[in-house]
This record gives sequence, structure tokens and C-alpha cells, in this order.
Amino acid sequence: PSMLRKDMEAMQSVYGAPIESRQDGKEVFYFYEESSFSIQKLPLDERELILLNEAAHLLKQIKGFTLSDEIEVIVNKLEKRNKPNEKSLSVIAFENPPAAKGVELLEDIFIAIVNKKVLKICYQSFNQSEPQDWLIHPYLLKEYNNRWFLLGMYETTKTIGTYALDRMLTVKVNSLGYIENTTLDVDDYFKNIIGVTLPSNTSVETIELEFSASRSPYVATKPIHHSQKIISHNDDGSIIIQLQLIPNKELESLILSFGADVKVIHPSSLKQNLQSTAQALSKMYNQ
Repeated sequence: PSMLRKDMEAMQSVYGAPIESRQDGKEVFYFYEESSFSIQKLPLDERELILLNEAAHLLKQIKGFTLSDEIEVIVNKLEKRNKPNEKSLSVIAFENPPAAKGVELLEDIFIAIVNKKVLKICYQSFNQSEPQDWLIHPYLLKEYNNRWFLLGMYETTKTIGTYALDRMLTVKVNSLGYIENTTLDVDDYFKNIIGVTLPSNTSVETIELEFSASRSPYVATKPIHHSQKIISHNDDGSIIIQLQLIPNKELESLILSFGADVKVIHPSSLKQNLQSTAQALSKMYNQ
């Protein structure tokens, strides 16, 4: 009896169940005051509707992702059913850069990943003179620097690769049997790099960068990477940070974006690469 009372109390407090009781002699009967009530057909409360609406607005900011329109229609229907339809204002906005080429393919690829379908992609990288048809088993969509990339397995070699959506000319679902990802942790694939380029036959290196006093507060409050550690606070206000990363082109581009406010201390190979770039820039502007 005590367990039954607790269950009914939970149904009333959590689900708002209209439970009533009636005593007939020594027996007590419990019933729904509204005979049509069911916890399987619960209306959403106002807070839940607001959260759904905000989720739809957030998705709408992903260019090329029209599923947000369908979600918004569903939310509007729920609002009309549960409360007066009031126009809600968005309370959060992300950076809204011009749409990059390839975003129109975003939703088709997303649906293929969810439904575990192989994609036939007509792809032309920047260093190819002609496009090629590739069969890709899609696993993950990744956004970086306002561009979208697909992480998937190339059917011919059974190797994992990253493919830019802006280099895809066409994307079609193929009837080939889908090979599920059973070995690659897609959440960890980009863990040790900046961006999306994972160089082959490379390993994580300890990278040390010195930032000027004027730039150090920004780097301290907005880390370059989750592995970032401040290993030195210098007397002149500059700091030295340490990163555990696999060096790639995106890392070099990021370091260059800080201009003269950063200096590579370690490793020497990264220092030499950036020194060569700096010399080429100097030569170009001194012509």
C-alpha cells in the first residue's frame, strides 16, 4: 500500500495525473477524474515549449540545415494546441558568415549518416584536374572555420578520410551495404589537432608558444586548445603556453593569425616552417 501511494504521488507531481479516490465500505477505489487522461498523451508545459522553440531557432542558424524549418512547424502546432500562439524572440545568436559552397549538401549527408547509407560523391580536390566518383561510408559532419567537412571511410581502401563539402559536386545515396564504424572513436579523431587535417604517420608533440603582454590575456581566457597550459608568467607580462598537438597547416595558420604577438619556442620544425613563411612574406612586401 505504501509503495502504491508513492507511485500515485509521483504520477500526480510529475505527470499531473488527476487521480481521485472513492470509498465504498472498507474498500477504496482510485480513478482518473478525466477518463481520457494518459501519461502517454501529455501536453508540453510552457517552459518545454520555449526550450523547443529556442532549439529550432538555433538550428536555423546552421545554413543549409532545413530540418529546422520542419521542427519549427511542429513547435508551432504544439503551441497552438497548448497555449495561445505568441511570437517568441531569439535570445542567442551565433556568428553568421556568408554561406560557404557545399552547405546545400549538409542535410542530405546528415540524413545519410542517421540512416546509415553509403554515399556516392563526385569529388574534386583543389589539386585534382578532374572530379572523381568516390563511395564513402559517412560517419560524422564537422564544422571548422565556417566550412563543413565529412569524416568517413573510403570504400576502395577502407581508410578513414576527411572530405570538404565545398569540393563535392554531387552527393547521391548508393545501394552498397553500409559498413558501420566499430573501431574509430569519432569524438577523439580531432582531439589532438587544430582543424580537420590529420597528417599521416605523425604523433602528438609538445608545442610551446610565447605570447606578448598585450595578447596574453586573450589567449589565457580563450585557450587555443583543450590541452593548453600556462607554464610561465614572465616579468614583462608575456606568457608561455604549452600545447599537446599534432602539428598541421591549420595550426600554422592559427599561429600566423596572431602576427608579431606570438613566437614559437618549440618544436624547432614548427619554428622553421613559420620562419620560412615570415621570410616569404617579408620578401613579398619588400619587392
